[in-house]
Amino acid sequence: MKFRFGLRELCFVIIGTAVNAYLGNIDLGYEINACRAVQPEQVVTALFAMMGGPVVGSLTGFLGYVLARLTFHQVCYWGWAAANLVVGLGIGMYADRYYLPDGDFKGMKVVVFNLIQVIANGCAFLLVYPLSEVLLYEVPITGGLQTGIGVFAVNSCVVGVGATVIGVIYSGLVSVRKKSIKKHKEK
Repeated sequence: MKFRFGLRELCFVIIGTAVNAYLGNIDLGYEINACRAVQPEQVVTALFAMMGGPVVGSLTGFLGYVLARLTFHQVCYWGWAAANLVVGLGIGMYADRYYLPDGDFKGMKVVVFNLIQVIANGCAFLLVYPLSEVLLYEVPITGGLQTGIGVFAVNSCVVGVGATVIGVIYSGLVSVRKKSIKKHKEK
């Protein structure tokens, strides 16, 4: 995927960041080591990364988290923000493999997406997050790794289910629209 940033990508970042920040305030009550483990905003990050690429995905994840934390909670954990950036970047790097606007997000593209999002979540919450906790906050590596493992497992499931379902629905709507336009042109 090309690292491009134009007006379309800017609109994606603005809308994605706003939705991400709003969903970042939702607490579903499941915590690991006093950290909110279920993050529905990660689905938004994944969807915008799938549509806009790595720049959009990373900015949406990072800025959405920072905006939500500073707006609603008055404190930002920069290790968590970096992990969200890595998830958006990782999913967006391969956006051309499962590009949603094509209207063909099914079968192997869904499998590839889920493999990539699990790897991106793994890099973010098993590597970046624990290391940043050690470097920034002097937390023991075992504490950061325990939290990271739990959040990795939960986020992989949340993104896998949420982004896949929404992506398939969106892709189906796009393909129906393309068929409708093609029929209209034939008349």
